Amino acid sequence: MAKHILDEFEEKARAGDGQFAIAYALLRLADSHEKLRGDLCFGQTATSRPGVLEKIGIEMAELATAVRNLEA
Repeated sequence: MAKHILDEFEEKARAGDGQFAIAYALLRLADSHEKLRGDLCFGQTATSRPGVLEKIGIEMAELATAVRNLEA
């Protein structure tokens, strides 16, 4: 079975190959960036969990409702 490119790069990086170490670090950075982007962005479907910004919006709406209820 073929190895995943990230596993292959990690193996060579840990063996001391500096070029593969840089490539491995960049691949890991790209993966982390994609995960962070997903966490910060709004949910893409009705079944996905809300992103951080969407969650803040939900909390702000609930806070605004609570303040309106205080005024009544």
